[in-house]
Amino acid sequence: MGIKITKRLYQFQIPLFLVSIFAGINIAEYFLNIDALTTIKNEALQWGVIITAFTTLFAYTILVSSNAKTVSL
Repeated sequence: MGIKITKRLYQFQIPLFLVSIFAGINIAEYFLNIDALTTIKNEALQWGVIITAFTTLFAYTILVSSNAKTVSL
């Protein structure tokens, strides 16, 4: 018996958990002066920028390729 990954889990629960973790780190880093939290926050921010850039590039590529026929007419 394995763990069943449902649509609700990967579309709602996992993103909510990740956002909660990052929000908790940011709030803790704001109120506490701990160098490890600052490092974790900065690293998470860098990875967020990288993932957002690739997602945006992918979205533009899909939009242009799906509308290329309409644009060429």
